[in-house]
Amino acid sequence: MIPPPHSGGRSGSVDTREVINGIFYLVHNGCTWGALPHDLPPWQTVATYFYRWQRSGVWKEINDMLRLRSIP
Repeated sequence: MIPPPHSGGRSGSVDTREVINGIFYLVHNGCTWGALPHDLPPWQTVATYFYRWQRSGVWKEINDMLRLRSIP
């Protein structure tokens, strides 16, 4: 569901799992982008991925899949 990194730019410089960890941290703790811990990717990077995935419908697709899996 998570799309592969865009071609161009720096290849492999960002670990997608760490970006997702940053998003989960933000949601779980209710902090601002700038308050993400420094052991995660820079907040600007995490926010860029979050909004890119939001625009492309990734979060809706994940939500829909999880909702369908929870229906008995």
